[in-house]
Amino acid sequence: MEACKPSFPHQNEYPKVCESFLAHIKGWVDAPGGRQRKMPYSTLPESWIHAAATLRARRESVGMSLAQLASRTRIGQNYLAAIEEARFDRCGAAIYAIGFTRSVARTLELPEGPIVAAVRDGHAVAPTSAVPAPPPAPPRRLVPNLGIAATAALVLSLLGSVRP
Repeated sequence: MEACKPSFPHQNEYPKVCESFLAHIKGWVDAPGGRQRKMPYSTLPESWIHAAATLRARRESVGMSLAQLASRTRIGQNYLAAIEEARFDRCGAAIYAIGFTRSVARTLELPEGPIVAAVRDGHAVAPTSAVPAPPPAPPRRLVPNLGIAATAALVLSLLGSVRP
């Protein structure tokens, strides 16, 4: 059996997580031919990796599937899978990732404070998206509104015909 280490070294009450899982989450997986390849999400914050590993290990230790967890927490399976892959950035804004993590920790009967703090810390150091800002909108041309001008001319002509 593989050697395991605690997912949060300073917290003894957390379940232990196997090295192979941490290596997979960090982005290194075995490729055919004995080589390793880098996964695209290898630059995730360490706190996210440990929080995800803790949640996954606890869910597996109580024998709960992702579908069962989704049913109990009312969180979509795609978000739960993203959380277990340490992809808290796929949950939308940071507040959603924190709320989802808190709900999962409560459901799995884990102390939510350290896990939520790890997710929050990860959002503070997570790299921002490299999506360029959209180009500025072209300036609007100031063309007089012909509808307003036509209405004003009609009103003035009607007022002119009413006078004696």
